[in-house]
Amino acid sequence: MVGDNPVTDLVGASAAGLSTAWVAGACEWTDGPREPDVVVSSAVEAIAYLRALAG
Repeated sequence: MVGDNPVTDLVGASAAGLSTAWVAGACEWTDGPREPDVVVSSAVEAIAYLRALAG
């Protein structure tokens, strides 16, 4: 899931059964109703995480 709102996007993705990742640095994480599955430092790291999930 790609989004720009930590609360609505992470909750929506989670409700749809999707894994979530937060790319740190663009904006600060604010406490929300759900934490991301993983916090990464770059888009490259996010892609590596997604590839690992795919097996």
